[in-house]
Amino acid sequence: MSPLIPEYQAPWYSRLFTSWVKPLLDIGNRRTLEKEELFPLNPLEESHKCAEQLTQALQQNSQKQHPILLSIVLIHKNIFISAISLGILHSMASVVTPFLFRYLLNFLEQPQSKTYYGLLLAGGMFISSFLSWLAIHHCFLTAGKLGFRIRAGLVGAVYQKSLQLKPESQQNFPVGTIVNLMSKDVQNVYLAAESFVILIMAIVVVIAAIFLTYLILGTASFAGILTLIISLPLSSQIARRMEGAVKRSNHFADRRVGLINDILNGIRVVKFYAWERNFSSNLSAIREQEIKELKQFAWQAALLNLIFLATPIMVAMVTFTCHVLLGKGLNVADVFSGLACFNLLQRPLLHIPNLVVSFVEGQVSIRRLESFLNLPSFTKLPASELPVGSVQLSNVSCSWQIEETATLKNISIDIKPGEFVAVVGSAGSGKSSLFSCLMGELELLQGHREVSGRIAYVSQQAWILNQSVRDNILFNADLKEQQYELVLQACCLTEDLETFASGDSTEIGERGINLSGGQKQRVSLARAVYKDADVFFLDDPFSALDNIVGRQILQQCLLGILGKKTRILVTHNLDYAMASDRIIFLEQGTITEVGTPQELQERDGKFAQMLKMYEYNDGKKIGGNDNLINLDLSGDEGDTNTLKCNPHRAKLATQINALEQQPIITANSRIIEEEERASGAVKAELYFSYIRMLGTKPSLLFIVGLFILREILSIGSDLWLAYWAADGRNPGALFLTGFILLGIFVGIITFLRAIYMALRGVNAANKIHKQLLSGVLHAPLSFFEATPSGRVLNRFSKDQKIIDQQVIFKFLEGMSTLFLLLSSVVVIIGATPLALVAIVPLVWGYYNIQKYFRASARDVNRLEAIAHSPIYAHFSETLVGASTIRAFGCEQLFILEIYRKIDQSQRALFTQLCLERWLSLRLDIMGVLLVGTVAVSAVMSRNILASGLAGLSITYAMSVTGALGRAVHAIAELEISMNSIQRTQHYANLPPEKWQGRQTINADWPLAGKIEIAALEVRYRPELEPALKGISCAIAPGEKIGVVGRTGSGKSTLLLSLFRMVEPTQGHIYIDDVDIAKIPLQELRSRLTIIPQEPVLFQGTIRTNLDPFHEFTDQQLWQSLQRAHLQGVIKHLSAGLDTDIKEGGANLSMGERQLLCLARALLKNTRILLLDEATANVDYETDNLIKQTLNDDFAHCTVVTIAHRIHTVIDADRIMAMEQGRIMEFDSPKVLLTKPESILRKMVSQSR
Repeated sequence: MSPLIPEYQAPWYSRLFTSWVKPLLDIGNRRTLEKEELFPLNPLEESHKCAEQLTQALQQNSQKQHPILLSIVLIHKNIFISAISLGILHSMASVVTPFLFRYLLNFLEQPQSKTYYGLLLAGGMFISSFLSWLAIHHCFLTAGKLGFRIRAGLVGAVYQKSLQLKPESQQNFPVGTIVNLMSKDVQNVYLAAESFVILIMAIVVVIAAIFLTYLILGTASFAGILTLIISLPLSSQIARRMEGAVKRSNHFADRRVGLINDILNGIRVVKFYAWERNFSSNLSAIREQEIKELKQFAWQAALLNLIFLATPIMVAMVTFTCHVLLGKGLNVADVFSGLACFNLLQRPLLHIPNLVVSFVEGQVSIRRLESFLNLPSFTKLPASELPVGSVQLSNVSCSWQIEETATLKNISIDIKPGEFVAVVGSAGSGKSSLFSCLMGELELLQGHREVSGRIAYVSQQAWILNQSVRDNILFNADLKEQQYELVLQACCLTEDLETFASGDSTEIGERGINLSGGQKQRVSLARAVYKDADVFFLDDPFSALDNIVGRQILQQCLLGILGKKTRILVTHNLDYAMASDRIIFLEQGTITEVGTPQELQERDGKFAQMLKMYEYNDGKKIGGNDNLINLDLSGDEGDTNTLKCNPHRAKLATQINALEQQPIITANSRIIEEEERASGAVKAELYFSYIRMLGTKPSLLFIVGLFILREILSIGSDLWLAYWAADGRNPGALFLTGFILLGIFVGIITFLRAIYMALRGVNAANKIHKQLLSGVLHAPLSFFEATPSGRVLNRFSKDQKIIDQQVIFKFLEGMSTLFLLLSSVVVIIGATPLALVAIVPLVWGYYNIQKYFRASARDVNRLEAIAHSPIYAHFSETLVGASTIRAFGCEQLFILEIYRKIDQSQRALFTQLCLERWLSLRLDIMGVLLVGTVAVSAVMSRNILASGLAGLSITYAMSVTGALGRAVHAIAELEISMNSIQRTQHYANLPPEKWQGRQTINADWPLAGKIEIAALEVRYRPELEPALKGISCAIAPGEKIGVVGRTGSGKSTLLLSLFRMVEPTQGHIYIDDVDIAKIPLQELRSRLTIIPQEPVLFQGTIRTNLDPFHEFTDQQLWQSLQRAHLQGVIKHLSAGLDTDIKEGGANLSMGERQLLCLARALLKNTRILLLDEATANVDYETDNLIKQTLNDDFAHCTVVTIAHRIHTVIDADRIMAMEQGRIMEFDSPKVLLTKPESILRKMVSQSR
């Protein structure tokens, strides 16, 4: 073993007593522990080793029944055997103690016996108890290590499968479901494996205890055994009901987490449309169904708890009653040694409810994991014998799923090495599907496909990692300075990086939140170019770029450093298509035209018609435009006959960094904030807050009363039995009836206590979820920009699961154990006062040990909780970019990264386990010392102490042994669980947006759509330069305004200000003479409409995406689709409005998604419409459709359009040109284009 692992450096006696843990505890008592101080892992427990073993075993056992279970058993059989052996040793040693106890009680009833004999018996009880607890300590330690190995293997296997999922499988297993598999289901499986070890141990104890009971009480014990047997089918039936409740609650939890993931991915749209309350209602409806199942689970768990807690009492009642009815008298030795056996039965039976729950959950989770791991995997295309750089499709038809209609039909292309091919076509024609086919992502229905050489892929929506700019570009490749600088220059990134606080070391936020759309696309392109592949698949990377930067990249990149590579470009900009060697024109999944640009122009087919439309719309022939005069721009810079770009213009286009991003890209600041981590003990206020959620003061007093009453009745039952046994006569009906009634009342109180607290706990968990949901939904946009979605998902999945299923039961267990300890101490002191000499120092030691332990345990528990979030974030991030990762062949890189994150989490879990074992052993030793002390006290006081009271005292002392450990564990685990509440409360108490307003508005506001901006200044943070610098303007009702400007000019900040996504530091915005700062956010945002640059769709159907909250009729929905030019497309779908929308709208083209968002906007029907570069990612045909709809359906509305395509806004009433946070010019295009120094005139000239 590695010498770096303290466990294996320590001598044998230190490992035996877990003393090697003490140095870490010392550090934790001096200061807060850091993650670097956690114990290192045994190489056998490292995730890469565990995952490799499991993956190999799953492949070998894939055709067998329950492959996961079989693989786990085969891989870890040795550690299973070790843990079970230690459990059996514990079981055998624990049975010896009541056996010796019987002899001790007989000794106490015989005054003539020698004292040393009694002391030997007391010493024997001490030794057997000590060996029993030492064995169980190492059993749990070994079982814990087993659980870690299983967890590491399963998380690794789920992640590897996630990267290999075919697109259609990923649509059926969205991110939320996979996150639940990785967290909840994996946890259920490894806890079930640990529970298996405990179950074997429990079975051995039960068998041995039954045999010992027979030796003591004879044939009467069979009545008790029969009672035990009768209880088992009943518990089995309840377990089946619990399994159903778990399945149903898991289903609703998956839906809930999936919807939350959707909301987080589309949070901008949720806020723009003021949908927080609506989504909160939808989530609450799902949550109510989940709560219903959790309550059903609570009822079944309480019944199961009653059965197993009441079974030992019932067994004792039936056995002693039969013993008496058979005419046999009872004596103290028989009664209390019998009770010791029943108590021995109670310990394993006490665990059985949890074991059954664990098995039920584990069984369900194994089925879910097997279903996921058995999905078909992505298979890479076989090596091709074609020349490197060749791409060939021969009569190919393919679809996303085998049973679906072909997406691409009879496609044949033959692309030679070094050829530059452009793929064009209208929205939904199959352009992106063609790339998916070439990369092997689509199912081949017929034909043959080959791609020879290494490939690089740039997706239509740029996929950016939460890493530095440099790391995003290098993508784990070695840095070659000269090549790197060349790539930066070719992708027009050099000037951008000069404006970043840390240059290319600047951290990019999750999903590239601190970069503009163009910057994200250029970083994504630079990643592909740096790879130096043979074949480049470029899925419309120019859509987010303005013409100047786009042409610069075309010249320096595609026609420059990639000039000798095979390049396949999907584009809507026909300028780029005309620069290619060949053009492929797609229509409805079929190639209708192929040829050189010149050939296609001469044919006068569909492409030529599209080109004419494009030239007209792009301002190539602006003469004759109704809104513009015929201008002579020949004197302006620019050459309309060439694609060459002036480098100076390209520099101007990229030198200004986005001011909107300044809050993020600053020196000495991080984009993604470190996860919050509390220090010190959980504050008492948090406990009181949770207790208040459990109920009112009367209800809480009622709960406490149940605990007290239960202990009084339990002690009364034992005293009744002690008096009965000490009397020595055959008891009458009164004694039997009293004993039975006391036992029944104990059972009833136990059940009432469990179900009352369980249901209260479910209600409290629901309140916490509502607070968490409200806090997150109403948090400002800046929170989501600085917080990875995986961290937020962690709160709604793992933390919420702990709150739902653990906190209240830890509360119940802690209170039960504390009341048991208090009652036991009272009985022991009352029966054997001499034991007080030992109890006082033991209590003092107990207090100091748990205090010494808790300081370090708190830190480790928090580190363990924090270590989960990076795993969630990595899952979410890489699932979105799985196709890019596969295209680059970087699966292993990301798998190694998840292993690193899992290992960090495993180190925290392992340290947590070791600390718990250190504490448990010491508390159990203290309990053993108490048993020995009380036994010796009874021996020394036998002349003055009644044997019945001595038996009662020793019986309670033996129950204290396990209770001490359970008490501290329950308190420690409760504190761990409370950390989840603390973490959720942190988000629940986030500073909200200024949601309320002082001014009420009319129901039809804004009626006119007038916008006035007065001296508006906006800063993202006080220490930053203003993003908007005192701008003022007025927009008349119904006016159509275009807003243009370079990246960082303030366009997006202006839009955000209109929606109050950012609050002004100075100035005002008035809409219809109402200061928007004074009205409620819900009212403001719901009265404005926006169509954002990136179309955001949610999981559901066409219907739910158009009308998420069921406010419109089907007729209205179809009308909106017709006006958005989508009615024909949707009607051709078999399910029409009820067609499923996959995660992120993956089963629709980009153009179709944008048109669906337009249809959604049409339904909103407000007087003000804002478009944030809404046509940047669509083809010119779709662009024209959108423009037509805007002209027809929003003619009466005020429309503000932010665009980088000049033709999009050239026919606006007025155009606002912005630069560095200021309005530089604001007038009609006709006026601006006549001014030689006009920014608009220069932009039109440069675009030509």
